[in-house]
Amino acid sequence: TERVIDVEGVNHKNKLYVATFQTGESELYDITSKKLIKTIPIPGSTIQYPDRLADTALVTSSVITGGSCLEYNSNNELIYIATYNTDEIIVIDTKNNDTIVKTIQVSAHPIDVKVDPVTNQVLVTSFASTKLTFISGDTNEITGTVDTGISPWGIGIDNREHLAYIAHHNSPYIAVVDIL
Repeated sequence: TERVIDVEGVNHKNKLYVATFQTGESELYDITSKKLIKTIPIPGSTIQYPDRLADTALVTSSVITGGSCLEYNSNNELIYIATYNTDEIIVIDTKNNDTIVKTIQVSAHPIDVKVDPVTNQVLVTSFASTKLTFISGDTNEITGTVDTGISPWGIGIDNREHLAYIAHHNSPYIAVVDIL
């Protein structure tokens, strides 16, 4: 495969989910055989931008997007894929033939997604914002946001203390957020 940006193995299902950037799809592999099971098209992955050439001509440029990261939630057996250029989280049901069951609009350019299995919350950082978004693993609805600083990037979760550590792009600090 090309342009792999993140992978998530789900051993008890013998599956490897792959986020591929700028391909318009996600891939699913059998862990044992290492064979491609299927590709999962990302809805709205082709984005068209109008461009003006001089004062008279208008042309359209197309950009194909894909997943920037993904995470498995063992509580509901769903995969959450952050799609960087469409500002969405794609939710895939691993119990139902790995089909997309929901699209959740989030802040601009989601870059990382992590699941806190204890509180059953999905946390999303969005690079072109200051937001950490919380999504309920029970309802797959946004339950809130927290400002953490410019360009939040990576997420680390301490399940015992219920803290999220948010790294910021090109910044010397880490935000600490109480998940509860």
